[in-house]
Amino acid sequence: MEKQVRTHRVGAITAGLSMVVFGVLFILHLFIGSLDYALIFRLWPIMLIGLGVELLISNYRSDQIIYDKPAVTLLFITTLFAMSMAGADMLLQIAKEGLFN
Repeated sequence: MEKQVRTHRVGAITAGLSMVVFGVLFILHLFIGSLDYALIFRLWPIMLIGLGVELLISNYRSDQIIYDKPAVTLLFITTLFAMSMAGADMLLQIAKEGLFN
């Protein structure tokens, strides 16, 4: 019986965890309001750190490694989209405060 080599797709775990974490942060901002967008913006390097850790762990395994390019691309597209939406919300809040003050 041949031993089947497991293929690990680097980037899939980081993309999934990042979407869950940042989704929860944005939901907390919407419903609680005490969580500031500035804090969420400062946390974006966590995604790069997670991707690097996942890559280092995968290199020490004997499994075959494949970079999950769609997951990494989706990770960056989601980040840019979330940042642009949060930036638009910040601009609307600034404009609203400027009009009423």
